[in-house]
Amino acid sequence: VAEEHAPGLTQRFNDCRRLLNEPSLALRLYYAAPLPVLQELLLRGFESPAPELQENTYGRGWYFSKFASYAHHFSDGSGHLLLALVAVGSTETVVRRNPSRGAPSEGYDAIIVPGRQTPSR
Repeated sequence: VAEEHAPGLTQRFNDCRRLLNEPSLALRLYYAAPLPVLQELLLRGFESPAPELQENTYGRGWYFSKFASYAHHFSDGSGHLLLALVAVGSTETVVRRNPSRGAPSEGYDAIIVPGRQTPSR
C-alpha cells in the first residue's frame, strides 16, 4: 500500500514489528474478506482484535495463508484478496484445535497451524 493511501501505516507496522520476540521474520501471506473489510484494513491495519465471526478453529486471531486459493476458500469465496507483509515473529506450531485460545504461548509472537483441507467439489 502506498504511503499516500494509508498515512502512517508503514510506521505503525515497523513500530509493532519492533515489539516482537523475533522482529526479523516477516512473510508475504494472503488474507481474504469482503471488499469493505479489506478497505478498512488498508486504512487501520491488523492491530485490532480479529472479528468475532472469523474462523477460530485454533483460537481467536487473524488467519492468513501462503496460498491465495486457501484464503479465498476460507473466506466463503468473498472474491477479494489482500497480499500482506505479515510480521510473524517467533512462531509456535500448534496442532490441537482450541477455539478458546486467545494468544500464542509465552515467548511466541504467532501461531502456525496445519493446513486445513478444502472440501472436495
